[in-house]
Amino acid sequence: MEQDRLDSNNSVIDESPFYAAKDWKIPFDAVNDAIWILNSERRILRTNRAAETLFNRSKNGITGKYCWEVTGCKENSSSECPCVRAKISHTREKLEFRHGEEWLQAISDPIFNNDGHYSGSVHFFRNITNSMQTEKALVYSENRYRAMFSKMLNGCALHEIICDKGGKPVDYRYIDVNPAFEEMTGFRAKDLLGKTTLEIAPDIDPFLIETYGRVALTGEPVSFDFFNQKSGRYFIITAYQPTHGQFAIICQNISEQKKTENALRESEQKFRILEENPIVGIFVSQDKKLIYVNDRMAEMHGYSKEEILGQPFDILIHPDDRNTIKSKMDTYLEMGERYRQRFEILRIKKNGESFWGGAIVTRGKYNGKDAILGSVIDISESKLAEEELRKSEERYKEIVEETDDLIIKVDNTGSITFANHMANKIFGLPHSDIIGMHISKCIHPDDKLHTRTIIDETVKIKEKSATFENRQVSQTGEIRHLLWTSNFHYDSKGYLLEVTSIARDITQRRKMEEALKKAHDELEQRVIERTHEIAKANEDLQVKTKNLEELNTALKILLDRREKDKEETSEKILLNVKELVIPYINRLKSGPLNDNQKNYLEVLESGLQEITSPFAQKLTSRYMHVTPRELQVGNLVKQGKTSKEIADTLHTTERTVVAHRANLRKKLGLDKNSNLRTYLLSLQ
Repeated sequence: MEQDRLDSNNSVIDESPFYAAKDWKIPFDAVNDAIWILNSERRILRTNRAAETLFNRSKNGITGKYCWEVTGCKENSSSECPCVRAKISHTREKLEFRHGEEWLQAISDPIFNNDGHYSGSVHFFRNITNSMQTEKALVYSENRYRAMFSKMLNGCALHEIICDKGGKPVDYRYIDVNPAFEEMTGFRAKDLLGKTTLEIAPDIDPFLIETYGRVALTGEPVSFDFFNQKSGRYFIITAYQPTHGQFAIICQNISEQKKTENALRESEQKFRILEENPIVGIFVSQDKKLIYVNDRMAEMHGYSKEEILGQPFDILIHPDDRNTIKSKMDTYLEMGERYRQRFEILRIKKNGESFWGGAIVTRGKYNGKDAILGSVIDISESKLAEEELRKSEERYKEIVEETDDLIIKVDNTGSITFANHMANKIFGLPHSDIIGMHISKCIHPDDKLHTRTIIDETVKIKEKSATFENRQVSQTGEIRHLLWTSNFHYDSKGYLLEVTSIARDITQRRKMEEALKKAHDELEQRVIERTHEIAKANEDLQVKTKNLEELNTALKILLDRREKDKEETSEKILLNVKELVIPYINRLKSGPLNDNQKNYLEVLESGLQEITSPFAQKLTSRYMHVTPRELQVGNLVKQGKTSKEIADTLHTTERTVVAHRANLRKKLGLDKNSNLRTYLLSLQ
């Protein structure tokens, strides 16, 4: 990035044509707000005198510095810095911060070169300490100002001007009137509002329409005397423009004063009464010099009366407005005495302080010569209130226009009188077509009766609010679900005036709910189907269970039969052994035998006895895995033979017999502490 050059004082030099120009320096230093001009690096290129005073630094102590070095900011790249935000947003940014004991407002406007690149910013500083201290007082002042309209003694009315195709004012319509205006005119507000003056008074003085039209279209306020021939009353009418195309009038009934005005115009007594007015400053200007001021006029501007008299009339006018006032004074001298002019200008005190003054001036005679007669009131508080009201209305407008919700107002006939930007999106119509459209036009046909019923019931019981849903169909056929919150406004007699509604687009939420319901329904259907499947499976299972029960019964019968057959077979075997084998053994025993043959015969006899004995039957019935050899070993153990004796009897080794005994103990489930022979004897 190219660096700025520094002068001998280490200040940044900017050689752009704008800063090189000379004719900007005087107004730059004359501005009351502190101003800096910064480059893209936020170095201060220029500063005015107000900034030097505000930060208590000389010009050399400011220029060339980074802005945060002067303001005392802790971080030079804070996201709160208006310079940083303005560089990003390409628009004005603001920040309120504390500087010592005071509160300052910083305003940063970005500057771009011919290529559209950011090249710096203009930085304004304002001391807002007093405004923050008076913020609470402003609320009270605003409430008092609101109440003034309905309680003020002077008649007050708001109108809109009506012009023909050529732009010439031809009529005006009543928008609002206060009670004092009703009393002065003899008309009730309900008979005036919404109607034109030609409908109320066809023979109205054309002078009024012409004068009011000029005020409404040019913004130039006026004040004049007016005589109403029908009522026989004199009025001072002051008219001003609150917004383009409208005018407000304040009517002061001066009928009684007017009756004696001609006789007492130059009366010193009446003049002294005005002179002693502690609220209104009075002056007389003749030959462009002040030849008379009252005490209040002098006090208001910080002078004594002697210091003002004989001075140019514009000595009390702020320098910025002097040329304009001089021109106006020349114009006033050319007008008739009937014409009065009301205007607001900045005035200046002896100490240099400025304030807003509201003045009413007229042409008249003083000591037989043409003069400008005027009165002045300090309106600084009301101007501050107007400014705050304007800011409040701007904030309200920003909220209404930036929200994603639809905001509309509907009159008591159902016609839309106001709609924010979301109406174009939801209704699918240009804003000009929406205003005046009946609210029911875009409601879904199936929802119209339901919506109408809710509104009628709400109005019937004088409820102030209602919440409901309906569908809107745009001109393109798109259907949206809206959630409405409506506030109903009634007059003092309970008649509906208008409805203010806020609607939120809940179309996506409704779609999600419908999708969720569909999924829920599908899940329920799957549960029903699965339940049927389970019920069918249970039925099949019951059939299979019944079949198994029948099979088990048959199997049990077979097992019982097999056990019976087994017992019968065992009995036959035992019988055959006793009848066919034992007798032959007995014959062998009676014959000549050697020792070995005798032993074999004893073993054979013992084995047959064991087979037919209850011990063998019990052992084999309980322990089916006992081998015949183990059965032989067990039988000999039961007889009390040792392992060696058993080995000799069975013609095997002692080690083999020990192994058979161990296997037999394991199969019988005996631990080391149990005696094998004792257990075998228990099976007898």
